[in-house]
Formats: sequence, structure tokens, C-alpha cells
Amino acid sequence: MATLLPLSLLISVCPPLLWGQLTSKDFYAGQLRAPGDYILGGLFPLFRASGRANQSQQTLTCDRFNPLGFNWLQALRFAIEEINNSNDLLPGIQLGFEVWDTCQQFNRVITPTLHFLTVPLNDELQLKCNYTSLVPHALAVIGPSTSEEALTSATMLSYFMVPQVSYSASSSSLEDRTHFPSFFRTIPSDSQQTLALVELVERFHWDCISILASDSDYGKGSLAMLQELFRSRNVCISYSDIIPGVSQDREALLQQMVVKLDMFLVNVTIIFADISSAMALLSSVITWQTAGRNRVWIASEAWSSSNEIASLSNIHSIGTIMGLAIQTHVFPGFQEYLQSSKVIHTPAPTQLTNLSTASLESCQVSMADDTQIELLKMAIAEPEERISLNVYTAVYSVAHAIHSARQSIGADATLHPWQILEALKSVSFEVHNISVSFNSKGNLHAGYDLLLWKAIDGAIQFVPFGQYTANGSLRVDTEEIWAAQGLQNHCQIVERSPGGLSHYAASPLLAIL
Repeated sequence: MATLLPLSLLISVCPPLLWGQLTSKDFYAGQLRAPGDYILGGLFPLFRASGRANQSQQTLTCDRFNPLGFNWLQALRFAIEEINNSNDLLPGIQLGFEVWDTCQQFNRVITPTLHFLTVPLNDELQLKCNYTSLVPHALAVIGPSTSEEALTSATMLSYFMVPQVSYSASSSSLEDRTHFPSFFRTIPSDSQQTLALVELVERFHWDCISILASDSDYGKGSLAMLQELFRSRNVCISYSDIIPGVSQDREALLQQMVVKLDMFLVNVTIIFADISSAMALLSSVITWQTAGRNRVWIASEAWSSSNEIASLSNIHSIGTIMGLAIQTHVFPGFQEYLQSSKVIHTPAPTQLTNLSTASLESCQVSMADDTQIELLKMAIAEPEERISLNVYTAVYSVAHAIHSARQSIGADATLHPWQILEALKSVSFEVHNISVSFNSKGNLHAGYDLLLWKAIDGAIQFVPFGQYTANGSLRVDTEEIWAAQGLQNHCQIVERSPGGLSHYAASPLLAIL
């Protein structure tokens, strides 16, 4: 039976926002907006692909509500409401926003990015030799969430010198200021994350590992960096491969990958992947692996604190899971902000992706999947605050840049994106005891927490057991992690190459149980 939720719970913006005939496609069509003196564009994964490929066109169906995207959107709204009520930051100025759903697909950011660049009165983008006088729909853009999306949008926005601050796109490719001069982010770069993973592996004296990566710039680019770093430190890579994307034979390919992991007798595997890819792989591991608890899985930042993966049945049976996560900070008021709406359970025939006129009039939508309902309730009761705080910080960085630019050019002068961009390069402020400033590559000075997945009262808890600082220092709390000493296994070194699998000499592995 479907469950009806108030739209105020899902988006918490009814009424003051302008709503039309909403469907999942309408979120993509930019129907989530609030007016203001300056408009910030937003690229958020409010929906996601179901994981089913269209048999005729091999396209993804974007039909699943995304609780994480919900959290991140609310962090943007929370920050904007705070700024609009501030007497110090942009006094007398109201920030507005326009958010588009990306479904975490890189081709879904093209239309909204073009829209952000058009002139408000006529929705046109004229061809010019000089765009310094451009005043587009959005003076700056917050997002998107993935590196592939960011590479697409940053290419377009950088040409027009429109500042963009992503909250979770971490690819090191985006550090290239020649191609992406207007790109900034409030998440550490993958170049820093790969160094942290290498330090973690060396700290536990693991000298033979496997690496599996998602089929994306995020995964493949980081896999290449990890291979180079581990080779330079004499750590063998037993098996490396790319996690298959959505296709008709994905399950069979994943099963083959699990069989290879078992075959080459390596107990430590890094999974550098997005949540969807990691979830597909680990679901297959739960089903097919034979090694049992004698395994260590190291999570990249993208999925290391995923409640959805932690909720997989029998996830505890596959061994020890640890990983890197964005450093947590106190985020006062955000949980209360989310919990200002209440969940209402009422039967309803409609789906979230097919909102009826009646449901719109009562500000209600429905979700038929009880699992999604539980995830949404969890997103509100225990919000994901790590990336949400990144969103919040991104909004504040743009607000400080606008404030600084207005002081430089005069409050009554027309503000252009390139002026905000110049101000963004030198912003320096503190919010909730977090010092915010960007380096020459557009990166924030930040580090990682080390998390251990631990079963407590039948549920997985993410227990911190150390940190990797922004300065490259690794601290491990050995009291929070268990390790068996003296167990020696041997692994064959196997890597994927254009000619197939290549075999090398065996190397000892110090395993952890």
C-alpha cells in the first residue's frame, strides 16, 4: 500500500515557493524556486535512477526519491534563510534560488546550466565576444553532487566566468584551473583522498590489496592514482577492476567480480565508488562470496557513511568495513530545521513521480516503496550532516563573495558573475568554528574522519577511529579497531589490462579478522 507524505515534508517549501504541475520531470524543469535580489542556481539529486536499464534505448529511468538529495536541498534552504535574516551578511538583501534535479546523471545538468546562463527577461543566451556584462538567471551555482556532472557543468560555467561551488564533486581533474577557472568546492579533492587511503593501508601493514572502482571519472581517475601510489610504496595490487554500470548483464558481471576476489585470496579491498555502484557490488558480495568474515573492505568517502548500504540485509556477514568520511563538525539548528515537518501516513494511489492535482492542492505526494519511506524518515530523524554542511558552507562562501563584491563596486552597481568569482578567490570567514577559504586550485582546506562500521544492537553504527588531517597527518585510535596479528596469506597479483588479466609473483598479506 502506498504511503502519503506531505509535500512540506519532502521539500518543506509549500507554499512560499512557486509550484506548477509537478512530476519528476518537473523537478528537472526547474520548478523548485524562491525569489530574491540575487538568484543562486542549485543542482541537486532529488531523484535517482532505479537501476533498471531501458531495454530498447539503454537509458536510465529517474523514478526514485533520493533522501540524501532531500537533506542537501534543505541545507541550502537553511543557509539562505539564515543569511536573509542576518543583519551583518548582505543586510537588506534577499537571496533566492532555483533548484533543478540532476538524477546524478551528467547529461541532466546541461539544460539547467544553460538556463542559469540565459538572460532572465527573454531566456536567451546571445553569442558575444565579451561576456563581462552578462547578468544571467543565476549569479552563482551550488552543486552538482558528482564529479561527472561537475565536469560537464564546470566546462560551461567557466567559459562565462560564472562561479560554481560543488559540495561533493571531488575528482582531481577539476583542479585544472586552465579548463575550470570558476570551479570551487567544499569537499577535499580525490588527490588528497587517495593519499589518505595509501597512508591507511600502510599503517595496518597490508602489503597486498585489491581495488575496485566505479565506471566514472570519480572511480577510474582515482584508481589510476591509487595504482601509481601503491606501486611507488611497494604495495602489491592483487586485482583491480571497474565495477560494471547499469546493463542487462550487470548481475552476471558482478558475480564474476566476486568470484575473482575469492579466487585470488586477497583479504583487503578498496572500493572507490559512488553509493549506487558500491551498493550493487556489495549486494553481490553478500550473495556470492565464500570468504566470509575474513575480509576488510575500505570505503571511499562517497559511500563510507551510507545508511542505505548499511541497511543491506547481512551486510555484517562480509567482514570488516572501514573508510574515509568528510570531517564532521557541529551543525547547530539543522536537525531541528528538518524536524519542523511531521510525517503523516495515509493510503494513496499515486506515486511520487506522478503527482496528482489533488495532491498538489493539499501539498501532498505519495511514495509506494516502504523502504523509501523508512529512508526518508531516517533522513529527517538522523540527517546526513557531513555533505549537508558542505552545502551550507558553499552557500555561505558565495554570500560572502557577493557581500565583498558589493562593497568593492558599490551597493547600487550592477553585479556580474565574474566580480563574484574574483571575490570568491579571496573569501576568508568562519562559520560554526570552521575556517573557510579556498586555495589556488579552488579546494577547501579540510581533512577526513576514519569510520569503522560496527554492529551495535543489531544495527550498523559508523564509529570514528581516527582522522586524516588537511596537512596529511594520519591518526588512528587503535582501541576502536581490532586486528589479528601473525596471519599470513598469499595473493596472486592480477590487474585488468587491454590484453586481459596479467599474473605476477605472490606476496604476503597481513590480514585482519
